[in-house]
Amino acid sequence: MVLKIIVFLSDTNVNKSIELNPYISQYHIGALLYDIKNKKEKYLVKHLSEALRLSPDILASKFFLEFYKKYPIVDSEAQEIAIKELVNEIATKSSPVLKARLARLLLDKYSVKSFQLLKEVINLLPNMNRPWLYAGYLVENTKDSIEIEKYFKKSIFLRKKDFLPKLYYGKYLEEKEMDEKAISYFKEALESYESIKSPLYGQNRALSGLKIIPNSYLPNNLLYFLKPYVNVSQIFYFFENYYDKQNNEELKEYYKKLALKYENKIFKGEDKLR
Repeated sequence: MVLKIIVFLSDTNVNKSIELNPYISQYHIGALLYDIKNKKEKYLVKHLSEALRLSPDILASKFFLEFYKKYPIVDSEAQEIAIKELVNEIATKSSPVLKARLARLLLDKYSVKSFQLLKEVINLLPNMNRPWLYAGYLVENTKDSIEIEKYFKKSIFLRKKDFLPKLYYGKYLEEKEMDEKAISYFKEALESYESIKSPLYGQNRALSGLKIIPNSYLPNNLLYFLKPYVNVSQIFYFFENYYDKQNNEELKEYYKKLALKYENKIFKGEDKLR
């Protein structure tokens, strides 16, 4: 489904978009999807590695989950290249932003190095919220509840509109069987999810009436596939079970319907949470 989303782009438009702004990861994913459609698979590693270098959170996206199943070798090679390029960039320009990207790429496979980088970034840029989040994610393995709470709550505080810290914290609370509090954070996360916009969203709207480069801005729907995946169906089933225990038949049935609705449908935050 995701791998077929961009079927209307032309080779000229894809290349021109990247030429105009090579730092937008969605453009590189658009080029990758275009090449899949046109069977130009020799360029897939190049496009994916560029996208991962710019936006490593793509690793947790619905797009990436589907892509990995079909192209595991491309995935492995692209990650290696993205990591190597960031390491080389950091060697010549010790940027905390680049270190944050590298830490995210290393998060699951090289957790010790990732945590070291995250601590460096937090010291250099303490107001950047995602490093706090991923440090909390890694600290979860220690079972140190004080440290876990510190990192997650700091991440939430620093950027209240970011859905991801609330999602992680909600999952942590669910595992701790603090269901009422978990539901509160899950609802906040899903309400924040609606605000996902392209970095060029406002510019896209402003230029939509001008015939400059047709389709040069990728559709906003692609963003929901490229952002960290939220299994809303699973969350809504959790809500259903909670309200069942509370003997709240109305909310139990409401969330049961939403859970079924989103088993095979992308969630964009349009449903009212009660």
